[in-house]
Amino acid sequence: MANNRSEPQWKAEIDRVHQKHLDNIQADGVDGLAFHYTSPSGLLGIFSKQNIWFSDCDYLNDSSESDYFFDLSSTVFGTASPSKMAENLSFRSYLLAMFHSNYNGSGRESFSRESERRYVFSLSVDEDSLSLWNNYTKTIDATGYNIGFNVEKLINSISLTSNQTLLFGRVIYIRDHQEDLLRELFDDYMQIYKKYRHSYQRKYLYEAIEDNILVYSVFMKDSAFKCEDEFRVAVFEKGSVPLDLCYREKSGAFMPYIEKSIDVKSITSIMVSPTTRTDFVKRSVASMSKHFGVEGLEIKNSSIPLRY
Repeated sequence: MANNRSEPQWKAEIDRVHQKHLDNIQADGVDGLAFHYTSPSGLLGIFSKQNIWFSDCDYLNDSSESDYFFDLSSTVFGTASPSKMAENLSFRSYLLAMFHSNYNGSGRESFSRESERRYVFSLSVDEDSLSLWNNYTKTIDATGYNIGFNVEKLINSISLTSNQTLLFGRVIYIRDHQEDLLRELFDDYMQIYKKYRHSYQRKYLYEAIEDNILVYSVFMKDSAFKCEDEFRVAVFEKGSVPLDLCYREKSGAFMPYIEKSIDVKSITSIMVSPTTRTDFVKRSVASMSKHFGVEGLEIKNSSIPLRY
């Protein structure tokens, strides 16, 4: 019987499924470059401090993001697989119970458990997006920038603590694809659930499932945001709240984030927003970046024509 199998075998089987669903995210990456839209102060901060900010997922600008994934997952897990076997129903009930215990239905409350946090650094695969420029040119002088990163160099320059893991990939917006991935997760883990019944096996299984679901929650968004073509670098952290947790004020609220040092030489280009056309601004960017040790950057204007 399955219960008599060696511990390494059952763990290895769970680990393979767990890794498969992590790979589903990272397989949809980008070749070469991704772009981070930011304000003038954000650009200066990245160069001067040589770090980037990873925002807590429970405090992102889109307050509906957690609601969307909760509704998506509840729908999929509530209807997954036509089988009426007791084990199927039991497993489905576990998944739904996990969601309701980890999420209380309010958009700003954490989907994840308190001991597991998710932080993201957002980029886009669209180098010159009008919708994103509109979000980052709200300063008094209406100037914004996007920073072109060599993704491989950026990822390789980020150091993690022992309780952190890093994943990256393109955000998934297509509802059918999202549902297919979650149904596949249900079916994969359901097969293991039927084979391994000991409490210690189920505990290991549940932890793997929750970890995969937390990852999917970061990389699935409503199709209404497809225009952003977002590429995310995400840090997942377990354990107590970090001592180096930072806060920034935005619109009267206080948003938690963590800082990660990077190699600023992973930056390959700077684009100036379509609201700013002066050569003086481009020269100032070149001077600033050179001062902080980055030379030879491509500094250019947006190609979007503005209508006044």
